Parts: sequence; structure tokens; C-alpha cells
Amino acid sequence: MRKSDQATAIWDSASSPRPVARPLRKVAALVVRLSLGNLHALVPVALVYGTLTVLGLAAVPVNLDGQALIINGELRPDAPRPGLVVTGLAVAGVLLAAHLVMVAMVVVVMAGVLLGRPAPVGGAMRQALHGTGPIMILLTLACFVVGVLSFLLALTPVVTHPWLYVTLTATLLGVFTCWLLFTVPIVVLEGAGPFRALSRLRDLARYRWPQIFWHGMVPAVLAPLTLELVCIWATSRFAGIERSVAEAALGIITAVLTVVVQGAALAVVTLSPEYPLYVRLNVPSELEPRPMDLDAVAARLHSGTTPRRRRPGRAVSLAALVPLMLAAPGAMYGAYLHANPLSLPKVTIRNLPDAGFTYDLVSVNGNRAAVVVASDKYLSDAKIDVCKDAECGHASTLPYPYPGFGEPRSAALPDGTIALAQSIPSERAKRKMGSDNDRPVPMEIRLTRCTSERCPNDFRQSPVIAEGRNFPERPYFPAFDIMSAGRGIMAVVMFDATSSGSSGVRSQALQIVRCDDFDCQGPRLLVTDRVVAGYGPTREEKDRRVAIAEGARGRPVAVFENRATHAMTLVSCDDADCRQHVTRQLARPVPYARDTYLETEGVDVVVPPDDRPIIMHGDAATGNLQLLRCRTPDCAASDAVSVAGPYYTAEGDKWGPEWGLALGSDGLPLIATYEHDRGRAVLIACKNADCSRRGKVTLSDDLRIRGWNTLDDLQLKVDTKGRPYLLLSIRGPERWEARLLTCHEPKCGAA
Repeated sequence: MRKSDQATAIWDSASSPRPVARPLRKVAALVVRLSLGNLHALVPVALVYGTLTVLGLAAVPVNLDGQALIINGELRPDAPRPGLVVTGLAVAGVLLAAHLVMVAMVVVVMAGVLLGRPAPVGGAMRQALHGTGPIMILLTLACFVVGVLSFLLALTPVVTHPWLYVTLTATLLGVFTCWLLFTVPIVVLEGAGPFRALSRLRDLARYRWPQIFWHGMVPAVLAPLTLELVCIWATSRFAGIERSVAEAALGIITAVLTVVVQGAALAVVTLSPEYPLYVRLNVPSELEPRPMDLDAVAARLHSGTTPRRRRPGRAVSLAALVPLMLAAPGAMYGAYLHANPLSLPKVTIRNLPDAGFTYDLVSVNGNRAAVVVASDKYLSDAKIDVCKDAECGHASTLPYPYPGFGEPRSAALPDGTIALAQSIPSERAKRKMGSDNDRPVPMEIRLTRCTSERCPNDFRQSPVIAEGRNFPERPYFPAFDIMSAGRGIMAVVMFDATSSGSSGVRSQALQIVRCDDFDCQGPRLLVTDRVVAGYGPTREEKDRRVAIAEGARGRPVAVFENRATHAMTLVSCDDADCRQHVTRQLARPVPYARDTYLETEGVDVVVPPDDRPIIMHGDAATGNLQLLRCRTPDCAASDAVSVAGPYYTAEGDKWGPEWGLALGSDGLPLIATYEHDRGRAVLIACKNADCSRRGKVTLSDDLRIRGWNTLDDLQLKVDTKGRPYLLLSIRGPERWEARLLTCHEPKCGAA
């Protein structure tokens, strides 16, 4: 039997005068049998893919210039760089070209099997390399056409609908991918040039375009996509660097299998002599289809793939290299990420499972983070997410079933528990809350403790640490802050908030309280004073206008902001019992003006080992984020430096940036903020106490917030090893989420 008869018999078409289209499952089954029966074609494919992938991975770090991140075990540049973009495009181009050449080699192998003339892999590779020129021209032409059409599509109104634009672009890419793949067997089996291959493709597909589509698109395009989805599912079982290694290893295995499946599918469909539409239609004889001349193809295979003397030892050696080359890219990538020779910042990002209304971040036991989450403003469903390890790869959730009012404040205690303070109306105030909410009612601050396993069931049985009068409705809750102080707890509380329309001249009750033990059964009132701290507008109803820190010898240092005028005042005690204290205004009032008034993010204070407080606040006049460094412990004089500028909202309003403040393990300030123009969270590490010299590192580069969505909150904490934890909360009509960023090294590598 002639080779053409053998090939025709494969589709059972030799004896049928009116052939019909074969079911897809039969063609797919034939492709699977061919692929499994010719796995020796994997050897050169694996060797080429493994070598090129290793070289490509080696070229990427050269162009990073040290400006990159390792986020969740994945290497990411902190910003697009021309050198990296060019390198990436070059590596992708080389891999794509090699992919087409490997497909051409597999097509020759499979065609030899179909025609009863098996071709050795070496000969098939040589024949594929002879067609490299036309294949590269076709690849360049396809990329150019897709690029031009995508650009023209971007000029239409379709671009205003991102999903529609992406769908149309993906459709164009799929069509041209299928078109490009079907030119490969024409080039290597018929020896056609690039433009001749286009003409022959039209002839081959003229009366069987459904067959070309279904029998070609499914195994050649959809099957690789299915393999990719399987790989994504498989790698989701891993985390961190292990996931990156698994992605690299499974990615190259998928690419190698894709080459074999595509080559087999293209050979089966291209060599098929069936033209079902031609048989069914009344087509003139001059337009009859011209299938491939199988005798000519067989002769070409014979002349181009003359077998050489077999070398069994060489074949075994090459086959043994396959697992090594498949594993090499993943192993090399994982070793690079573990070694981190460029000292790139390593960050783990954890998306909190449930969106909340308010958050509070603490560092438990000095080596792991915990987040207090309230799902709504009345805390009807509150909880604490406690990380089980330093990188917060896993976390446990503690329910917190009690009603509360306002934002909770929390502090990590040395015994591993979490102190949690909450404002609630007193018992005698309950009957007044439903009748008249425009008048202050008695309120109290209660404090309880949670372990890493459980929280108390009844919050109202917890001790009261402060009492006063306040409005029971948001946003007029008491403003307060707590912190761990030695073997006890300190708190600052501000009661009797004025209405939002106040000019800010009404005085309010400021209290500084100390508990000598963690249970806080006998709180001591250290300071009670009347201060001018009127209530003005607040962003997203957050209230962080008071803060407390501990200075030398356990002395309390508190700072508060007048939300009506943005004046900032410091209360500094001389000793732990605050027998004497001074009150100083550090920032002057800013007169309200529509064109210059800016929303700010409250205040915070830390005290470094030299006992000279450092205060962070937003300048309401300019929108700059300012750090004040006191020259003396009582802050008789201070120096200010701007560390970040304002930004503009979608409505054109000018606002100050969100920020967080903490002390590093070296006693120098660390500042976290968000750059709205670049959509990234950054950490600023001060190199001296007044932060006149500082370094900066990007922690997350995929946080672009658009439209009416806002960055609702940003908090920063540092563990005992100097590793920062950063909490970001995004809220709006389109996004409602929170992320916890954990650094693996002190200062996140900020120089």
C-alpha cells in the first residue's frame, strides 16, 4: 500500500466517495494516541525549553537594578523599567520563536507516523530548522497585525469598557494564534515560503473551516489553556516561595506538553483529505479543493529525515536530562528567592477574609500580628484575626460577641494577651439614647483582655477605666488610645465632644489613666484637665485625634488634635505618676477656608530612647505630612520636616496622605504612607532622629484606587525584631477590602 493510502486509511476515507466530517472525539482520541505513542519527541523540546528558560531567568535580575520586591514569594519590579521591559520582550520573543520551531519538529515526527514513515527526532529537528526563516516572518507579521488592530481598537469607544476591550483583544489573539499555528505544517511539510503558506492555508481551509476550527482550535488552543488552568489550581495548594517554584516547574511542563499536543493536532488536521462542505455543495470543478499531496510529503520526509546510525547510549543520556531540565528553572528560581543576593524586600500580603468597618492592628508576643475587625459601626459582629506565624501565612479567628460604640482600641501585652478598650453608654444612659441624641449622656471606657484562643463573653463585666459625658451617636464618641506600659496599661481619653458645627473653642475633658496590672481592676487617674479640642469634620468617620506613648521612667506623653482648627497640643508628664505635667501647643490653629482647608489623618506620638518625643500629624494648610522632633523631653522646642505631600481626590479635592508611625528596633522612626499617583504603599525609614535623612522602599505596587473608592485606613506596627506590619483598608462602592503586609526583615530592607 502506498504511503498516501496508509494515511487516507487513518481517517477511513479511501473507500468512501463522499467523505463526511469525523466527530471531534475521534480526532481528539487520535491526537492523544499520537502524543502518548511518541513521547520521545519530548526530549529535544524539554532540553530547548529548559535551557532557554534558565537563560531568561538569569537575564531578569540583571535588569532589576535592585529595585524590586519579593511579594508572597514572587519576584516583582517596583515600577516598570525600560531595560526590564526590553529584556522581558526579548525573552518572550525567543521563547515564542522556539515554541514554533519545536511545534514544527513535532509536526514532522507525527506526519512520519501517520504516513507510515517514522522520522527520527534529529532528522525532524533539522527539517524544522530549515523552515525557521518563513516561520519567523509569519510570527513577525502576526504580532504586527495583532498590535495594529489592538491599537486601532483602543481608539474606539470600546476602550471605555475594559472587559469588552479585553474580550475583543483576546479573541483577536486567539484567531491569529490558530492562523499562525496552521501555517507551520505547511512550511515544514510542503517547503512553502511565508506568503505561499498563507495562500495554501486558504486552500486547505476553504471547504472545511468548521473542521479546521473544531479539530484545530480545541487541541491547539483550548487544550493548552485547560492545562494552564490545571496548573493554576495545583499551584494554589502552595504558598510563598514554594508556590513560585511550583509555578515555574509546572509552567515548563505545561509548555512542553503543549508543544506535543499542538504538533500532533496540526499534523492530523493538515494531512486529513476530508472536505465535507465540498462534497455537500455544488462547487465548480475549477474551485475544487487541493489537499496536501501525501506522496510528495512522504518523499520530502524521506529526503529530509534520513536516519543516522543509532546511538543507544546517547539516547538514554538525553532522556535522563529531561527531568533535570524540567526541574532546573524552578529550582534555580527558588534558590535565587531564598538566597536573595540583592537583598530585595520580602513582603507577605494577606487579604483579610471579611471586610470590616474599622480595624486596629497590634503585634502579639512581639513576633506576629493580630487585627481587631469590627464589621459595622455598632460592633455587632466583631472579631480578632490572630496570625499563627511571623509571616501570617495562616491565621485563626476569635469571635468578639458584644455591642459597642465607636472604634475599638487595642494593645498587645507582654504576656501574649491583647488588651481591648471600647466606649459604651453607661447603664443610666440607656434610657436617654432613644429619646434625645443631641445631648451628651454618661459614657464609659471599658477594658478587657483576649488570649490567642478566646475572648470574654460579656464585655460589660470588664472594668471601667474612665467615665465622662459624650454624645452616643457617631461621630461623637469619646476619643481614646491605650498602650502597654511595663506590667500595666496606660490610656488617654477625651470626653464631651462638641457638635460638628462648633468653632472649636469649647473645652473638653482630657484624662490620662494608668493601670498597675493587666487586669486593670484599680485604674488610677493621673491627669484630668480641660483642653480646647473642638470636633470638626473627619474623613470616613475615623477618630484618631488622641495618642499616648511612654517616655523614660514610664512617664506618659499624650498628644491631641483640635479637629475644628487642627491645632496640636502635647501633654508631657515628669514621671510615671504624672505628679507634674506641662501642656504645650505644637501646631497653630489653621483658619477654615474652602480653598485651603484639608482633611488630615489625626496625630500619633512615639518616644525614642533619648526621651525626646516624635509627633506625626498632617498640616491642614498645605496637606504635607509632617514629623515633629522635640528638642527636649517636655518639647519646649521642636523641629519639623515634611516627609510626604498631599494628593487630589477624584472630585478634585486636595487631601493629606494616609500614614502610620512606629519606632524601629534602632529607635529611629518608621513611617508608612500611600502614594496615590503611583498606587503603591511605601515605608520610609528615617536615618536620623529628625528624619532629615531617610530611605524609602515600596511594599505593595498593585493598590491603585480609582473613582469613589478611598484608602480608608493605614496602620503601622513593628515587632521586637524590627519587622514592620502594615494594615491597609480600602472602602468604596466598588471595593471593600483590607490587606495585611508583613515584612520579613527589619525596616523591610529600606536603606
